[in-house]
Amino acid sequence: MKNLAILFLLINVTCLLQGQDINYTVKCEKGGAITNLDSIFFENLSNDTHIIFGTLPNQRSYVVNLTSQKVEINTGLMNFIDEDQFYKVVKNVPGEISIRCKNKISDDINLSIIDLSGKKLFSQKISSNAIANTINVNIPYAGIYILKLHSTAGVASYKVAGAENPGTFSYALSENNGSETAFSQLKSVSEKNESNFSFQKGDSLRVTAYLNGNSTYQVVFKVNESDTLNLFFVSDDENYLIVENKKYPLNLGHHVWFSELDCGNFDIYAHGLYLTSDITIDKFGNDQSGKSLYPSGKGNILVFNMFNKDSTFVPGKYIFVDEINCSGKVTDGANTYTMGASDKLVSAKTEMNDPTIYALNVDLTIDWVNVDFNNPSSDVITKFTNYKNANVGIKKGNVLVEKNNETYTITFDCLDNKGLRITGKYKGSLKFIEFGI
Repeated sequence: MKNLAILFLLINVTCLLQGQDINYTVKCEKGGAITNLDSIFFENLSNDTHIIFGTLPNQRSYVVNLTSQKVEINTGLMNFIDEDQFYKVVKNVPGEISIRCKNKISDDINLSIIDLSGKKLFSQKISSNAIANTINVNIPYAGIYILKLHSTAGVASYKVAGAENPGTFSYALSENNGSETAFSQLKSVSEKNESNFSFQKGDSLRVTAYLNGNSTYQVVFKVNESDTLNLFFVSDDENYLIVENKKYPLNLGHHVWFSELDCGNFDIYAHGLYLTSDITIDKFGNDQSGKSLYPSGKGNILVFNMFNKDSTFVPGKYIFVDEINCSGKVTDGANTYTMGASDKLVSAKTEMNDPTIYALNVDLTIDWVNVDFNNPSSDVITKFTNYKNANVGIKKGNVLVEKNNETYTITFDCLDNKGLRITGKYKGSLKFIEFGI
């Protein structure tokens, strides 16, 4: 009979794991540090519903259960035996759970941690001789897990939330002090404002968090399974590039004037916009055959090839097209037309010196002045090859150029060749480089 009861319990646990709630662990960065939040706002872009979780406590991460529409501050537990007889939860917070063995267990306890897919991530046999009555378990990775205690006394299962703590899954034992006052009832805590929110897997959601009247960058994602959402605040004076909801710094700007495209009197001018972090752009050589632009430094780089019918870098919104030739013929997908006097365009294919691309965390610490181009060193070859391999093409979107005296404000919203959204802003001066073609 006991074996049948245990089998029934295990079947129930398996069914629960297969139909688990959708949980998102929300973490937010501000000024380079993880911060608490006032509220979190979810919008379902697929069915135009929304939900806001407000009056959040001061902590480093929040487990948002979209299925039950709760923020689990101290996560609830699922118990499949009489916990008053054997176990008592002393502490259950993101990253840590402590369970007191209230009565002496006569045999070993098998402790295991399972993720929401049913995969066992950690297991340990705890000898009955070693049970000094409280089991403290560290859960060092963000997400929702099931912790199981299995012995001849039965099976106890608890839902636990992980946190980004140093280390690995582990446990430690400590002695009970005999005081019952340490036991506190832990419940899920949330405050949900009026909402019509609903969702199903595959829906597109947008999440925004708030703190002291400021909002985070909005992150858009598709509902699939439980995951971690890394949000961040962007200050007014911050220059940045955002790729797939991750923020990268920018701190240098370069305007390369390529002059007029040379195939008749069509007045099509090319401008290279290089936005980087700690990477400088310099011209080497002066004659027509020997001139080149070389990036130097370590960081991120973003390149736009931009075209207008003015010899200056005219402010305005530059719209992506596929290609522009020197006579002003524009190709955009299946469409072709002649460039107009007021058109401002970015080309995904037409190259001046570099294609319209971005590359992240590249190492171009190369002394180009002393490079022997006839016999470059293996270090130069490796770094430049890695840089080229890191290039990701940008295929569509727009670049807005604004100017106040010598200060430019450049904002962009694009898609790369992988379909990832590329957004960001640069405000500051642009180093001018004259590079006639």
